[in-house]
Amino acid sequence: MNQGYAISPSYQRYRRIKDLLFRQFIRLAAVSVLLALVSLFVFLFWETLPLFRSAKLVDQTSEIQVQDITLLSEAEQTTLSPHQAYPQISAGSIWLHGDRSIIEPTPTGLIQWLVDSSHQTESPLILARSFNHARLDELRLVAIPGSKGFISFDPNGLITLYHATTGRILARTQSPINPLHAVEVSSLGDLLKLTGESGQTQWLQINAPHAEFSWSTLWRPWLYEGHQQADFIWQTTANTDRFEPKFSFVPLSIGTFKAAFYALVFAIPLAILAAIYTACFLPESTRAWIKPAVELAEAFPTVVLGFIAGMLLAPLIELHLARVLSLLMLTPLLLMLFYTLFHRFFIHLKGRPPTPSLLLMLMLLLVTLLISGGLGQQIEALFFQGDLVEWLNQQGIDYRQRNGLVIGLVMGFAIMPVIFSLAEDALISVPESLRQGAMALGASPWQAVVKVMLPTAAAGIFAAIMIGFGRALGETMILLMASGNSPVSDFSLFEGMRSLAANLAIEAPEAMQGSTHYRVLILSATLLFMLTFLMNTLAALVRENLYRRYRRY
Repeated sequence: MNQGYAISPSYQRYRRIKDLLFRQFIRLAAVSVLLALVSLFVFLFWETLPLFRSAKLVDQTSEIQVQDITLLSEAEQTTLSPHQAYPQISAGSIWLHGDRSIIEPTPTGLIQWLVDSSHQTESPLILARSFNHARLDELRLVAIPGSKGFISFDPNGLITLYHATTGRILARTQSPINPLHAVEVSSLGDLLKLTGESGQTQWLQINAPHAEFSWSTLWRPWLYEGHQQADFIWQTTANTDRFEPKFSFVPLSIGTFKAAFYALVFAIPLAILAAIYTACFLPESTRAWIKPAVELAEAFPTVVLGFIAGMLLAPLIELHLARVLSLLMLTPLLLMLFYTLFHRFFIHLKGRPPTPSLLLMLMLLLVTLLISGGLGQQIEALFFQGDLVEWLNQQGIDYRQRNGLVIGLVMGFAIMPVIFSLAEDALISVPESLRQGAMALGASPWQAVVKVMLPTAAAGIFAAIMIGFGRALGETMILLMASGNSPVSDFSLFEGMRSLAANLAIEAPEAMQGSTHYRVLILSATLLFMLTFLMNTLAALVRENLYRRYRRY
C-alpha cells in the first residue's frame, strides 16, 4: 500500500517565508526602478530651477566690510561723452562691458540699447532694444563690470537693475536715501554703494547669478553684440573677455531631429522590408542563422561606427558623392526594372532551395550596384562638370565633409538591427492560421502579407520604429565624431549639425558647477529626457490602440 508523504510544519513555514521573501524582493526591485526614474527627474528639475529665480537687490549695509571692497574709479566708469566717436549720442550715455554697445537715456524716458555696427557708414549704431523707466527726471546710468547688465537711478532713490541682452528688468528697489547723489559699483560687479548729498551711504548686493538667461533666448531669434540681425545662436565659449554666452536650443534641436530623420529615412525601409522577407518568405532553417547575424550588428560599438564614419566614410563620400547618391537612388529602381524584365525567371526560382536563390539575388544586387555607380560617374561628368561637390558650392549649397548624409547612413546602420529585430518578432507572432486562411481564400502570399499580417503586426512594427527613433534621438558618439559639431539651424543634407546629446558630451566636462552654462546644459538634458519619455509613452498608447483594433482578427 502506497503511503503519502506528509510535509512537516517546519518545511511549510520555510516555503512560506521563502515565497514571501521572493515577492518582497521583486516588489522592492520594481519600486527601486520607479524611484530611480523619479529621482532622476527631480534632480534635473531641481538643478534647473535656479535659472528661473528672480534677481534681487539686497540691503547689506550692516554686514559689509568696507576695507575688503574695491570700487571702480571715475576713470574706469564707462561714461560716454557726446564729442567722442558717436557725436549723436546724448550726454549721460555709458558703454556696456566690452565697449561694443551703448546704453543711452532719452528725454522721453526710454533707455535705448545701441549696438555697434561699424561696417555701416550711414548708421554706425543699431537700435537693439528699448526699456521703459518709471521716472523721467535726472536719470543716470552705471554699467556693471563683467556682464551686460546696468543700473539706472534718479535723485528720488529708485534703483533699477537691467540686463541689455535679454531685455529684462531684473530687479527694482527704493532706497531710503533721498536725494541720492551717486551710485558706485564694485570691481567684481556684485555690490553697489549709494551715497546721498548729505554723505549717508547704503550698500546693496546684486543677487543675479543667471541674469544672462531667458526662456525667450532659448527658442526665439535674438540680437547679440557683433551681429547685424537676430539669429539662433549657441556659443558658450570664446577667446575674449568681450564675449557673452549665447544660449539657443533651436540649432541643437534641429540637429537632433535632423540626424534622427535622416537615419530613419535610411533604416526604416531596409529594416521593415528585411523583416517582412525574413519572417514571411524564408524557411525556418534559413531564418535561424540570418536573424542572429543581423542582430549581431546591434552590439557593434557606436564609437567604432563614429570613428569609421568620421575618418573613412566622410572623405570617401566627398570624393565620390555622385556615385553614392546614384547608388542610393538608382539601385532600387534598377532592381525593380530587372525584376520586371526577368519576371518569369524569378517565378521559376520560387520552388528552388533558398540558399541558391539568395546567392543569385546577392549577385544581382552586386551587378546593380556596379551599374548604378557607373551611371553616377557618367551623370557627374555630363551634368556637373565632373565634380558634384564643386558644382554644389558654385550653386550656393555649402558642402561639409561631415554632414547629414554621412550621419544618416551610419546612424541608420546603427538603429537598423533594433527596428529589424522588433518588427520581425511582431510579424512572427502573427498566427500562421491567419495567413493560411487568406491564401485559402485565393490571396497570393504577398497579398496575405500586406492585407493580413502587416495590419495585425502594425502595433509591434510601430513600436519598433518608435524605439529606433528614440535611440536615434539619444545617440551621442556617432554624432560626436562624424557630424562636424556645428550648431547651425540648417536642414540641408550636406550641412553639419550638433545634437542635444552630443552637446552634453562636449560641454558638460567644461561647465563649472552652478554656473548658468551648467544649468542650461542640465535643462537641455531635462528636455531630452522628457522628449524620449513622451515618445515612448506615445508609442505605447498607439501600440495599445492598434492592438485593440486588430485583436479581433
